[in-house]
Amino acid sequence: MTTPAITCPWWCTDHRRGDTVEDEQHARLFPAPAGTWVAILLGGLPRDRPELAWGAEAYRPDGEDARAFAAALLQAADLFDRLAAEPGRAP
Repeated sequence: MTTPAITCPWWCTDHRRGDTVEDEQHARLFPAPAGTWVAILLGGLPRDRPELAWGAEAYRPDGEDARAFAAALLQAADLFDRLAAEPGRAP
């Protein structure tokens, strides 16, 4: 069984299909250094709300990667705030 075609929101750049609509996921991945990740995720169901997610498992001797990770978090948080301000989309 495959899911029906789902229209992605304007911000989705990495749609992940699933066997059912519950498995669909819209995602926006932000550029982050190796060992880290930053994303906004949204399930395919109408009741699903955007989630801001991040992780870090990086150990470096300087602050360059930390600044790059912080920049990715800032970009994601700004977009997350814009999504929360859209009508009917309060997280």
